[in-house]
Amino acid sequence: MGHGDGSDIFSSIMYLLSGTVLIRVVNYHYIKLAPSVVTALSAVVWGGALMLLQTVNSDIAASLEALRDILRNFPELVMDYMLGFLLFAAAIEVDLGRLGRVRSTVISLALGGTFLSTLFVGTLTWLLLRRIVPLPFEICLLFGTVVSPTDPIAVTSVLNEKPDLISESTRYFVWCESLFNDAVGVVLYYGMLNFTVNGDAPVSDRLWAVVQVFLRECVVGVVLGLVMGYIAYLLIQAVSEPVLEITITVVLVGILEVMCVELGASIPLATICAGLLIGNYGLEFGFSPEGAEGFHQIWRFIDETLNSVLFLMIGLMSIYWAPDILGWGKYFVMMLAIIPISLFSRAMSITLSLSMLLWAEKLFGRKLRHPSVRHFLSAQSSTSVSMSWFTEAPHL
Repeated sequence: MGHGDGSDIFSSIMYLLSGTVLIRVVNYHYIKLAPSVVTALSAVVWGGALMLLQTVNSDIAASLEALRDILRNFPELVMDYMLGFLLFAAAIEVDLGRLGRVRSTVISLALGGTFLSTLFVGTLTWLLLRRIVPLPFEICLLFGTVVSPTDPIAVTSVLNEKPDLISESTRYFVWCESLFNDAVGVVLYYGMLNFTVNGDAPVSDRLWAVVQVFLRECVVGVVLGLVMGYIAYLLIQAVSEPVLEITITVVLVGILEVMCVELGASIPLATICAGLLIGNYGLEFGFSPEGAEGFHQIWRFIDETLNSVLFLMIGLMSIYWAPDILGWGKYFVMMLAIIPISLFSRAMSITLSLSMLLWAEKLFGRKLRHPSVRHFLSAQSSTSVSMSWFTEAPHL
């Protein structure tokens, strides 16, 4: 039996999984940091080592080129395949009752915070690059949509490792906000991408195209997620076979991704809505006891495995680095400057979003925040902001 493209893809997947398992085992026993951080840093080191060794070994150079071929499809792999499963796995853990009590804070941070952070990052990056490598303002805003969302998986990892860092109520809405701003960030990304690629059209036409993208992504994505999630819920209710019940949820996410790609809808919004429905109503009224137990175990496995592969591939993207094009000096200036820009933008977006929430409370004469989160702007706020800074990770 000959080796073809299918064999190469399978081999690549097994190498990636083997690498993530090895890194996680070493981290578990010796390093003891957030698995996503260790995985990404290890991949950066591996990528750098391969780039250095390719000059002395032709076989390594060939392997490096094969790896580049795989990573060329990395954005599509993340956006169209992996992200839906990751967000569904996070959404099934959300309690709608508790989410309802902190909804105003979550909405304020997920919508306003992500939008403002995109604006700050894009503007400051554009100002930074004017004297190094001038880029259009639209491109810098597109970059802002990539780095502004926080990673819900990394947030969960930090919160679990440091349970005493912030109060339980604050932990919950910080985690929920990280989940929803991920979906908002993807919608902003596609909107800005549409605005950028239609650069020759009049501004009014470009803005209208962006509005259409937002409406299609959001409305169709939410409706599709709720409808398909409800159908899956009815199917789960109709059977009493644990394996089949879990299989229905896995197929649900896969078919949602296919349908969203075909209809131009938001995969994150669709899978989050479906996950909220299945995680709250499906588990309580649809699953058998054995199915509910296996459901959490299977989705935790999917979540942690895909997340490890994702951060491994993010780190391996370092093999595309070509600092000699601009010069090492300019390259390191940009790299080091982006970090404080991202941190400052995140801090300002959180502060302004919560300030607007307070202003809205005064305007309407009613409390929009739950009592358990009204202390967020007090001294404890600095801890929460620091958490958001630490867990910020680009993964689009």
